[in-house]
Amino acid sequence: SSPAKPSGNRPQARAMSDASGSDADDARPGRGKIVQRQKRELKELHQRQEKEGNKLTSFAKAKRENNKIAVRAEKRDFEEKFRLLEEELLKKHAEELASYAPEDAPVETPSAQELLVQLQQAAVLGGAEADEADGNQKSRAQMKKERNAEIGKALRDGAN
Repeated sequence: SSPAKPSGNRPQARAMSDASGSDADDARPGRGKIVQRQKRELKELHQRQEKEGNKLTSFAKAKRENNKIAVRAEKRDFEEKFRLLEEELLKKHAEELASYAPEDAPVETPSAQELLVQLQQAAVLGGAEADEADGNQKSRAQMKKERNAEIGKALRDGAN
């Protein structure tokens, strides 16, 4: 009978936490949860870009095969595709956070377009810094982390 008892406690604990967490009138998730989900979606997009980018032909191989122009064009197309996907995702996130603002509090929030411009500027600045770096693995990882932090900060600041 003891194995049944712990499994019986879990739903009760969940029900208790659900009851205490749903005291608010609206049933939508908190702003922090939305920001967390948006960061996760952005991170997943960047990971997918990196994973698919690894499948592209390397420049060294293209050089050996005298195919540099085609490979560079393919890389430009690839980067443009993901830049557009990221832009679309950021715009969707900005609109989602803008719609999250409470109706009764007259808080001045930047429009979705203004927030998108801010996020794009942060991404461009992050890209410019990455070009200046010596290109080693650690500095690229650091630049990526800083860029993600800037985007997250811009999302938080834009909704406040």
